[in-house]
Amino acid sequence: MIGRIPFSQQQYARLWLVVLLFTAVGMSLKTIWIPLTNDQLGYTLAETLMNYRFGFNRRALVGNFFVLFQNRSLLLALITLAYSLCLLSPLVLMCSLQSGKEAVWSLIGAYLVFFCPFGIALYLKDPLAVRKELFFYLFFLGLVIYDVRSWPGNVAFIITGALVHDSFFFLFLPFLLGYHWLNQTATRYQLGLYFAVGTVITLLLSTLNGNSKTITEQFVEQYVALGFNRHQFDGFAYFQKLPFWANINNARVHLTGLNPFLYLFLYVAQFGALYGLFRLFNITLTFQNPGRLLLAIGGMGLMAVLLSLIAMDYGRWLAMAFGCSLLLIFSQIQSVAIPAHRKLMRVRFAVGFLSVLLLLVLRIPHFTDVAFNPTEWFTVQKAFILAGLFLAALLLALPPDRVGATSEKGGSTSGPMRSSNAGNRTA
Repeated sequence: MIGRIPFSQQQYARLWLVVLLFTAVGMSLKTIWIPLTNDQLGYTLAETLMNYRFGFNRRALVGNFFVLFQNRSLLLALITLAYSLCLLSPLVLMCSLQSGKEAVWSLIGAYLVFFCPFGIALYLKDPLAVRKELFFYLFFLGLVIYDVRSWPGNVAFIITGALVHDSFFFLFLPFLLGYHWLNQTATRYQLGLYFAVGTVITLLLSTLNGNSKTITEQFVEQYVALGFNRHQFDGFAYFQKLPFWANINNARVHLTGLNPFLYLFLYVAQFGALYGLFRLFNITLTFQNPGRLLLAIGGMGLMAVLLSLIAMDYGRWLAMAFGCSLLLIFSQIQSVAIPAHRKLMRVRFAVGFLSVLLLLVLRIPHFTDVAFNPTEWFTVQKAFILAGLFLAALLLALPPDRVGATSEKGGSTSGPMRSSNAGNRTA
């Protein structure tokens, strides 16, 4: 521990979260607003503004709201605000899912979901990754805030998510099912219903043809009429005109290179690195349903890999799987203990510092070409690195009442990472 701080743990936690939220707001606004106002992020902008004005289209639900506003500056401001809220939603969810529990769990979870390479950091380091699947977080936050557990509310959420982006079946439906399964907030029949609804609507959407050349041109003309430059949408127009199987073939070609394996390796290695950091400082975690939790995390990772077989934005898919996995992991924590250390503290902090620094420098591109380019996989963003190190130092300076956390059942925990189910068994 760095030193004693004149705050209680609860007060310190709130102060730390405020600092993190201000940091997240500033970085999110900068990441989205500056490129948009400089005629960049054309594909993101075009996909966001897709609507039903020229007929029913996949991924066009959200655009019906934005095209109501005809002023270009106001439109860019609303899009920036919407995506910034989407990027902040995992942080708020991390705190909401930990409601009534010890503040330190929320702090660690919020830090990891923001600064890890497959977390929000992926979008901050690669703004081209900012796409409509991020709305899944924002809409799910609404379910949590209003405590929607009824089957009609969840079915409406599934249908809405699929209409926002048809990757919902692969990226967020596994999380939703895992969340209800782990927290026992849905019966087996309801879980079956949710899976069936997600499957049916995804199959129906997959039968739709891609936008024709005429429809694509109508969209581009609509965007130009709003005051945007036509050249921003060249990439959008190209991919929209490709037939379905042409996109599948492109994805298969990309699977022949080194990059897909590197994505998968780094994804798995990131979980291993986090486990190693927890063991380094002898942090003890006890989970409510460890077996189910592992199955849910594995299922989300598998679905992201399956999506990679038909679409090649590997970074986007794995980032969603990672963020959802962290939300499930920290929602299932039953107790945490962070004892004070006296042995080899300098060595521990040195190794921890270098590990965190590596995580802050590592960059996961949302998309790569077939050829491997090492410069795509790291970036030195001074503001991001300094913020990450500063908040990590503040996290280590937690008040002394963080030590010896006890479980909800009154029992203490000790030793390396442990897991328990409802019967409080140790894994």
